[in-house]
Amino acid sequence: MLRDVPGLLIAGSAAEALQGADALAIDTEWKEFHTPNFQAIKAALRTPVVFDGRCLDEPQVMAALGLEYHRIGRARTLPSRDQRA
Repeated sequence: MLRDVPGLLIAGSAAEALQGADALAIDTEWKEFHTPNFQAIKAALRTPVVFDGRCLDEPQVMAALGLEYHRIGRARTLPSRDQRA
């Protein structure tokens, strides 16, 4: 069982898992995680870093909230025409 793995901590909830975590990685399609409260997430994290594999928000919005935000699988900006050719 996973509970027997040395050093593994199992949280009772998503909010509990965030407390003091170094970063958050979002990579699930579960509906309960579709609209996260990023202000609460920032308050819970030790360092305000989010790696978002679902691309739930825009980098500009996250920067305004004070989060270091990395969308996985999608570029921050589109390359210029010269770079695409």
